[in-house]
Amino acid sequence: MRIGINVPNELLQKVKQIKPEVNVSQICREALRDHVESYERAVDQADSDGVDQHLIRLADSNVGYPMEPDWEALGFEDARDWIRAVTPEIWEQFTRQYEFRIRRNWNTEEMFDIWSQLGGSGGYGKRVYENNDWFDAQCEVDDGGEAILSAHEKSRKGYSRAWLGYVLEVKRRLEQHRMHEYEKLKAEWEKYRQSSPDVELPPLLI
Repeated sequence: MRIGINVPNELLQKVKQIKPEVNVSQICREALRDHVESYERAVDQADSDGVDQHLIRLADSNVGYPMEPDWEALGFEDARDWIRAVTPEIWEQFTRQYEFRIRRNWNTEEMFDIWSQLGGSGGYGKRVYENNDWFDAQCEVDDGGEAILSAHEKSRKGYSRAWLGYVLEVKRRLEQHRMHEYEKLKAEWEKYRQSSPDVELPPLLI
């Protein structure tokens, strides 16, 4: 059986220089035979060593390949910690920026990574740094620069959806609380006004 063999140009030029003294076909046959014999010996050695008993243990192992983070869970966790630690000043800064973008129909998710780090919090940037191994592994699996870009897009969407969702729910509840307090204060003031006797003005002297 005849097969074609690809040889680098540089090597081919060197072979041509010694072609009368070398049998290229024989060298290739011997190299293939040595490779096959080495492989067959490896198979026989693995059989004699009983490696099959280790297959289940190795198949169940995830060591060496990082698992994909649960980006939504990380977003919820960081949002919770941010709410617990955020100061009223930082909170007002966030709400002003958020409402400013909403009024102009600007994308709020473009800012979430900055917002999640307000006040010294690690936020999204910290989570990306912690999971660099997972991002790098995407290129190893998919073998392309687009893979890591896709991974970052996926992480941003999952994290931002969770982080903003949690924080905006707190914002909604705070606004509801403030409205409730305002209505309560308004009712107390109305009650006080109605219970106070009207002040009688002195008669008008003409």
